[in-house]
Amino acid sequence: MVCQIFRNLLFYYDSEHCHRPSGILLLEGCYCERLITTGSASKTKDGSDRQYCFAISYRKDNIRQYELRALNEMDCKNWIEAIREASFNKLLLQMAKLEQKHLHLLQIIESEKTAKWQYTQQCDDFASEIKKLRAECLSTFTNDLELMDLVLDLMNDRMGKKGTITGFFVNLIGIQQQAVE
Repeated sequence: MVCQIFRNLLFYYDSEHCHRPSGILLLEGCYCERLITTGSASKTKDGSDRQYCFAISYRKDNIRQYELRALNEMDCKNWIEAIREASFNKLLLQMAKLEQKHLHLLQIIESEKTAKWQYTQQCDDFASEIKKLRAECLSTFTNDLELMDLVLDLMNDRMGKKGTITGFFVNLIGIQQQAVE
């Protein structure tokens, strides 16, 4: 017999080559446990080994218990785990958890978008403030240059050495203007 699980249904087939199942078991609300066998009880009626057998049973007493056998220890454990997990209610719980995680991730994305917008706004505000400060500094520097020209003119007039002092300060001012630009 070959078995296959799809969601909360177990399909069983007479052989691997059959395309149509021999039967279907609803796994909702079932229990699946390993059958423990000792000594002479380890053989079934047809003589096959019960070493890797497990049973599917239900809460109601009048519902049949199904005994199945795996090929090896690992397959037995995997089948038991798969049958235990094949519950529609468990799928609903998993879906609810995933939806909660999804909502949480959406909230994180939204808060990141808000933070990005606020950061961009702050950068724009800072850039605007820097432009204002540059304009103010340039204005102050230009006013200082005009004042210095007046002072130089006055000094040149009083000292009578027009070329020497003016040349020195003009070179100094030229160097400062190049640094600002």
